[in-house]
Amino acid sequence: MPRRFVFQLVLVGLLACILVLFLLCTTRDIPPSISNARNTLLLETNRQGRMHSTL
Repeated sequence: MPRRFVFQLVLVGLLACILVLFLLCTTRDIPPSISNARNTLLLETNRQGRMHSTL
């Protein structure tokens, strides 16, 4: 296995962990503005997903 591939794998893993931790922290003690932004974002992605699935 090339060293560069392993490095990229570790980097992606770390980024994923950071993202998950960040999401957990924001869902635990949510300022209203962030929760609203996240909800609208989720709604948008859901709507777009449905659009794509119907096409």
